[in-house]
Amino acid sequence: RPELREARLGLARVQLARGELEAARREASALLAADDKDAGLWALKGVIELQAQDAAAARTAFERALALAPRDPGALLGLAEA
Repeated sequence: RPELREARLGLARVQLARGELEAARREASALLAADDKDAGLWALKGVIELQAQDAAAARTAFERALALAPRDPGALLGLAEA
């Protein structure tokens, strides 16, 4: 259901902002399990992994985002930082 997806996405963003990286990672992973064709979700996962200091996982997530949306500025910036 789309409204649940949006709620979970919002929850993952709040968790990330609060530094609750494991919880944010779980939400993002669950969302991606349901829809792995969403570049924004992959970019969010990349930010989470970057904050968790997992550069390899961040690069992978940003690369997935860019495969889906090659000009996504957030994913391009994230990949440069990873």
